[in-house]
Amino acid sequence: MQVHHFIAALWVAAEETPYPEGPYFKTLALSGGRPLNVARMRWPDVDLERRAWTFVDGKSELRTAVPLADETVSLLQNLRNARAYQGDFVFSSAHGRLPLRSPTQTVAALRRLGPHLAEESARELGRPWHLYDVRRVVRITLAQFDSPDVADVAVGRGGWNRSLVELGPASCWDRARAALDAWARALKDAAASVKAPQ
Repeated sequence: MQVHHFIAALWVAAEETPYPEGPYFKTLALSGGRPLNVARMRWPDVDLERRAWTFVDGKSELRTAVPLADETVSLLQNLRNARAYQGDFVFSSAHGRLPLRSPTQTVAALRRLGPHLAEESARELGRPWHLYDVRRVVRITLAQFDSPDVADVAVGRGGWNRSLVELGPASCWDRARAALDAWARALKDAAASVKAPQ
C-alpha cells in the first residue's frame, strides 16, 4: 500500500512535536477525521474500551460515531494516563478546559518544525499541504484497503449511514476498524523509512 510521503513526514514531525500539537497531528493522520472535530475531541466522547469516538460533526452537525484504530486507542490511553486533565478536551494547552487553539496556527508551527514535510508536500501535491489534505489522503488510502463506503464510515464522512444500511452495521464497522488498523501499520512503516538514513 502506497502511503503519501508527506503523510509519513507529518507523522515524523508530529513525533518530534510536544503535546498538544504532536498527538493532535498523529490522531488526525490515524483517523482521517475533520481537523476541527479532532481538535475539539472530548474525553466523554471517546470510548477506549469499545474503541470508538462519538461526536457532533462540525460540518453536518449530525451525531457521528467512528471506530478507532488500535494505534489511536494506544495513543489516547497514553495521553489520558500521562496528563492531569481538569476539563474534557483531549488536545488542550489549558489542561483540558479549552480545545486546541486554531488548527491553522498549529499547522504553521508544524511546518516550521518539519522541513522534510514541506519538501514532500511540494513534491507530491505541488504546493504546501493543508489540513484537509490529510483527511483526503487518509480516506483515499482507506478505500484502497477495503471500499469507498467503508472508508466513509471509518472517517465519519457524510453518507456513511447509507453504507451501514447496505453493508450491515456490524460488518461495516468491523471492516472500517480493520482498514484503520491496516492504515496505521502502513503509516508507521512509511514513517520509519522517512526517518531511516538515506
